[in-house]
Amino acid sequence: AIRHWETLAELSDGDDKIEVTRRAGAQAFYAGRWEQAEGIFEKVRKLAAADDRIEAGVLSNLASVYRMTGRAKEAGEANARALAIHRKLDDRRNVAVVLGNIANAQRERGETEQAEENYRTAIALYHEVGDRKAAGVVLGNLAVIFRTTGQPKLYRETLEEALALHIETGDRRSEGVALLNLGAGYNDTADYEQAEQVFNRALSIFREVGYRRAEAVVLNNLALLYGLTGKTAEAVDVFEQVLAMSREEGDLWSEGVCLSNLARVHVESGQSDKAEQAFEQALEIHRKTNNRPEQGVVLSGLAGLYTDTRRFAPAELSYVEAIDIHRAGRKPRFEGHTLCHLALHTVAHGHVA
Repeated sequence: AIRHWETLAELSDGDDKIEVTRRAGAQAFYAGRWEQAEGIFEKVRKLAAADDRIEAGVLSNLASVYRMTGRAKEAGEANARALAIHRKLDDRRNVAVVLGNIANAQRERGETEQAEENYRTAIALYHEVGDRKAAGVVLGNLAVIFRTTGQPKLYRETLEEALALHIETGDRRSEGVALLNLGAGYNDTADYEQAEQVFNRALSIFREVGYRRAEAVVLNNLALLYGLTGKTAEAVDVFEQVLAMSREEGDLWSEGVCLSNLARVHVESGQSDKAEQAFEQALEIHRKTNNRPEQGVVLSGLAGLYTDTRRFAPAELSYVEAIDIHRAGRKPRFEGHTLCHLALHTVAHGHVA
């Protein structure tokens, strides 16, 4: 699909060339090909150097690439420049878009108060311009704050509010996403039966609308649920489905995340060799795509596996590398979690020179 858009761009000119090139960048982004996406978006900036509106949109695209590759500082700068342009143009809808993007990054860094404020401002702006569909999407993002801060009741209530807007506006994709997140909340509270029911509702919607990537995400969650409830064979089966889908679509991001989750199921079932192989394959993909946040997550998992199999030196090295990645990406929650594991490792086994 990416090559299709790039070929079409070569045959186009003027505004059509800009739009088609940008779509090629979006395809690369959603396939987890961050370096390729960044190069294409930079090409769009050069093509539209005199158009402030397009410049602001591409800056937002680049900010998303920077965020996914752990470059928090560059993401913040790109979003700030995009926001300034939209405010200059008095484009309230796109001010809301960028505020939502900024809030996403703040939420990931643990800056929950600032994130909540920006989400609520974005929601108000969307209502002002009559975009209830987008307001529902941002409500769903706001709900995630309540999940990470341990407020399950508020999390569910906010998602139910978002879900009502999605149903009202006929936004089936976002309806599925809200159900997926509701399922994750039920998972958190060990209400596995309810979680499975909601995940299956989301899965049905994504299959209906042909949203393959989201279908893979739901299947990942179902597989993790099966792993948590001791259904190891079912979990591995579903992960294999997701891997096949991801490889068919060329979606490296989904493939890497799936391999990491599969490794955790193997760890829980005591299959260390299979777990290590899956972790290493995931890490190779995330290094290839320069997906720094996921590299940190996988390195933490590998470190735990090395500790369990009494390979203390590589465990410490993996913990330290993971911490460096989380710190550089300004993800204090992940950094703190990994620091705790490293501290426990050090207390139990001593410092490895």
